[in-house]
Amino acid sequence: MADSKVLRLAMAVLATLLAHACGFPNVPKMRARTVRHVGSRACVRWLSRNHVHGCVARVHGAPNVLLRFQDRRMCPDGAKCAVLATCDEAKDALEASADVAGVLLDARARPASLSFVGKHPQMQFEASEDQKHVWNDAEQIALVDDRGYLGHLDIPVYLLQERDAQTLTERAIENMERIQNNDAMYAIDMNLDMKAANDPHSIACLRHGTCLPLGGYSVVAATQSNSKQEQRVGKSEKDAVEDVVVMFSIDGGFGMFRDNVTAAREAMAGMIATLVAAEALAQAPKVVQHTRRIVFAGMAGDGFGYMGTRRFWTDWNAGRGSTVQRLGAPNISYVINVGSLGKPKSGAQEDQSEAHELYFHPTTQGASNEALVQALEWASQAPEAPSLRQSAPKSGKGLPPSSLQALVDVDPNLVGMVLTDFDSAIGNPYLGGFYDNVQEVDLERVARSAILLANTLHALHTGLAGSQNTSHVEYLQMPLSRTQERINDLADCVMRPSVGFNCKAARELFLVNDHELFSHYVGVLPSYRDEDTLELGSKNNMQKLLWNILGAAVADSDYVGESCQGVCSSPGEVCLGYRSSMSAEDRVGTCKRAEVGYTVSLEPAFEYAQNNKWRVVADPSDPYERAPLFTESYWGSEEDLRVLSFLALTQKQSNLRLVAGTLATGFSIIIAFAVRRLHDKRHKWH
Repeated sequence: MADSKVLRLAMAVLATLLAHACGFPNVPKMRARTVRHVGSRACVRWLSRNHVHGCVARVHGAPNVLLRFQDRRMCPDGAKCAVLATCDEAKDALEASADVAGVLLDARARPASLSFVGKHPQMQFEASEDQKHVWNDAEQIALVDDRGYLGHLDIPVYLLQERDAQTLTERAIENMERIQNNDAMYAIDMNLDMKAANDPHSIACLRHGTCLPLGGYSVVAATQSNSKQEQRVGKSEKDAVEDVVVMFSIDGGFGMFRDNVTAAREAMAGMIATLVAAEALAQAPKVVQHTRRIVFAGMAGDGFGYMGTRRFWTDWNAGRGSTVQRLGAPNISYVINVGSLGKPKSGAQEDQSEAHELYFHPTTQGASNEALVQALEWASQAPEAPSLRQSAPKSGKGLPPSSLQALVDVDPNLVGMVLTDFDSAIGNPYLGGFYDNVQEVDLERVARSAILLANTLHALHTGLAGSQNTSHVEYLQMPLSRTQERINDLADCVMRPSVGFNCKAARELFLVNDHELFSHYVGVLPSYRDEDTLELGSKNNMQKLLWNILGAAVADSDYVGESCQGVCSSPGEVCLGYRSSMSAEDRVGTCKRAEVGYTVSLEPAFEYAQNNKWRVVADPSDPYERAPLFTESYWGSEEDLRVLSFLALTQKQSNLRLVAGTLATGFSIIIAFAVRRLHDKRHKWH
């Protein structure tokens, strides 16, 4: 028995030695050495009313040799190869899609300019689509279509994580040597499975259940008004309190890679400036009566056809939805749209006046906007406020791409302005891209912008704007150092992924979802929920941050209700600062009287049926006949978006290994048989 065990052990050792001698390591070790799951973000498939956007919908297990973009002409046998391109090469790489099987973007080196948005973003919402003014002067990738939206590519495109970009670069360089030696080469296996692969537009994919509508939740809050209900109901229009609507975006638009939408200067800077202005306004000295009410409207999805703004405006005018019903019928005097802010300094020699300069783009000229302009000019004289200029009029220029433009498209008589850090061109080299991050934002400029905005709203709120005597009104107390400190706190939350919503400002206010991806993409709506219910698990971190900050800013400071755990019992109260994950003594919120709530950001033409099914219906109350109806394709799991890199043998090498393996197996059998015979003879002899 012992001899038999020794024999089997000897045979196993012999087979192992033969395998190693023939160059065959064990399978797990060989796989670990050559196969790598590549960390990446995929360009997915979007659809709209009449178009397809994004990237190829279906790719399955088609290994392609990996080469650097500049080496693609060396692709073996004229086949298509997967190319590794830097972002400087991105435009050319995507234009060369006919020659390549897929593009892997290495984003480690920041290019001088790379935008995923057209020269006139979202131009189909302009009053005249033939306007030639170029608002986006950044270098744009080729697949931006003539409507300013991301077009469609017939190849997969992935954005690589930094560590994997380095590994693939090394493998691509090594492949050039392997080509010369006719050796095995590293290949890429791309798996992309979009369920709406065969659907030409949103109406079809919703019918087939292969996509979901883009959408989310906007946050709306309104300041307290003295005897507001009496003034808005039962009195003449002349005596009614007017509304000043302050609009801003809370997410970005098309970014090609949905999970890497940063929108720091495009949207986040304007958002945090508005939040800080709202907090400062709440600290303003009390007045006997406010002549205007300030309505803060943080709009979700405006990067996709101004979806949030259009839905909010439609619902408010129709009195549809519990949040807007509490606002009462709109009585709009002015709309202020806070746009791109925080333009970085152009250099050490930049003129000081230019460094602290803002522009306002008015909808009208003349007496109708006189009080608004007066408020802006008065606010620009506040300590540490930036200088202010009116955007220079120019033929065909109009308003910059903005939520306000979507409203003027419906109501040309609307009076308002867009507040930006640019005059005739946006000047953001990374508009709509993943490089539009905190590095591209001057937070001191954002703080100064918040000072100007807060004092403008203070003048409009108290009735200072339009009066003859302004000398008796004091500016809000907003020291630059303290204002910038608050701006930095909020920038941690929405501009710095390393901190994100683990920031102090968020942790003090609500239960943060630690598993939520740091991305300012509007997302999809799997089903329809009551928009005005907090539903702690149903709203994302951004929505909860805005709801709590704006709620506290507009709350009645003279009223303090009971402690609460998410819900208040009295009508008109909201539970602010409830943190459900804390210990019992730390998590309790406070009931406050505040007009704050959620409004759904969704195309009015989308209707929820049941079982996560949506359909498109005609909505006679929707004045936006050209609404794009954006949807996003389903995919099954993360495996449907995966990328693998591995060492692929040539056919000749595969055949040689097969023959060698067969011979090794044969020799092992022969030797084993011979050893067995020798063993039997030895025992027989004895």
